[in-house]
Amino acid sequence: MPGDLIPEGTDLATPAPWELPMSNREPFILAEGGAEGTVLAKVGKVFKPVALSGPLSDVAGGHDQRRGDQRGDARITLSHTTSGAAAAGIGAGVLLRAESGAGTLRSAGGVDAIHTDVTDGAEVSALVLSAGIAGSLLEVARLATVASAVNGLSVTGSATGEPVQLGARGADTDITIALVPKGAGGAMLLAGSGDNAFGVTTGGIRVDSATDTGATPTVSRNSGVVRVQNGNTTVTVTNTLCTVDSKVFAQIRNTTTNAVSVLRVVPGAGSFDVVLSGDPGASHADLAFFMLQPDA
Repeated sequence: MPGDLIPEGTDLATPAPWELPMSNREPFILAEGGAEGTVLAKVGKVFKPVALSGPLSDVAGGHDQRRGDQRGDARITLSHTTSGAAAAGIGAGVLLRAESGAGTLRSAGGVDAIHTDVTDGAEVSALVLSAGIAGSLLEVARLATVASAVNGLSVTGSATGEPVQLGARGADTDITIALVPKGAGGAMLLAGSGDNAFGVTTGGIRVDSATDTGATPTVSRNSGVVRVQNGNTTVTVTNTLCTVDSKVFAQIRNTTTNAVSVLRVVPGAGSFDVVLSGDPGASHADLAFFMLQPDA
């Protein structure tokens, strides 16, 4: 039955006893131990034996000491054939399951390799990573290629205090990395706190901002709106992100009662001052600002 162990020493050479109709995601589980053998793979809706390139102990234990630089010789092969014509989406994969808090075996994740184009001799494929939600699987990432591809991505860890890297790799000398949203969606960069997001959407460039038009404004963002009150020519904006090396730009965004302009913006440690050419009058002067930070 699905989920049962195949005991060590079980003879899988004869398919008949094991050709049982299964649901699309119900695998058999290999028992540890055993010599060169076979494992069941889905063929249509039937599981049939396919050859393993290593002993069952390597498969079930999750460790293969032969791998090293001889990866091609140590791979375990799962094959998927069909009685009819193969169509896009055909593939082979591994389902990972774990016990829930109630003692029920639930799907936790899956790795599938599929053909997105089944043209013989010109196949294009993708590696699909799925994660479990309430026992069902959701595709969370797809590593895909295109015909004649020569470039890809690398993900590199880091030492203490250094950034991890998402990089381009491949045959080309110069490779651009593109973030491609879906539909009218955009691409965003977030700080670890989730604040000070920077994004690009179909509507343009977006920067996380905040507004404080009080007499003593506090705005802990790299952009926002503050106000020079009637009767004043300056405003001091408390901003914990600001340093003496920050580059702060500001402009008046409303029509003021008195014609005034921004004379200067002076950054400091934890705040910046905006100085106008005069009193804006009863209208006040609402100032839009944008701040760039120096390299860390």
